[in-house]
Amino acid sequence: MSRPRRVFHFQRQEEATPEALRGAAVVVIDVLRASSTMTAALAAGAREVRCFASVCEARRARRTRAGRTGLLCGERNGRRVPGFDLGNSPGDFTPGRCAGRTLFMTTTNGTRALGRTLQAREVVIGCFLNLSAVAGYLSAGRGDVALLCAGTEGEVSAEDVAFAGALACEIAGKGITLTESAQEAARVWRAARRSLTKFLARSRGGVPLVKIGLGRDIRFCARRNRFDLVPRVAGHTQGFRIAPS
Repeated sequence: MSRPRRVFHFQRQEEATPEALRGAAVVVIDVLRASSTMTAALAAGAREVRCFASVCEARRARRTRAGRTGLLCGERNGRRVPGFDLGNSPGDFTPGRCAGRTLFMTTTNGTRALGRTLQAREVVIGCFLNLSAVAGYLSAGRGDVALLCAGTEGEVSAEDVAFAGALACEIAGKGITLTESAQEAARVWRAARRSLTKFLARSRGGVPLVKIGLGRDIRFCARRNRFDLVPRVAGHTQGFRIAPS
């Protein structure tokens, strides 16, 4: 008889080495805002999102691969990178702006976390906007699951942990067991869910957004199950390629 599938949780990306994620189905989580923005962009009809750790890499890739048809998007310290077409506000990624186009994205935390997943069996992108879709996808899969929180500049971000806990609660049971770290995330979620928007606004990732006038992004990211979509890493040459599964 095969052992139950296990759910592991990493509170910040620095806790996870590529070896620790080897063979697992990894969910990359950056609720505020990279994973929410990737999901919103693909739901709006973007062809793909290519993710990079640095601004220079994103600029170079757009120049060599897409010319004027690709869009540069992303942020540093919450604000749109100078010269980029879009920042990292998920509500800005509308069909009129990005349908059918390739996005070249770099962010302070979320796109860097993808670099930890090179030995994973598969990698998907999770946020509150697609919570149930990701849960259903994982439940129908096989093997262990690793919930990888991006964190904020090396520190734990409660908003990411809360989502990891929400996802852990949805997939627990039926041959899937939660490790102690995943159970702790579930406890954070139970404390957050009654007033999720307020919880996110007071989190490590949320407070800076409020200070720079981007509270609307928090309200957008707090909406559960807005999209029935699971972004998935489809390759990692010339940037991590994210496309609908």
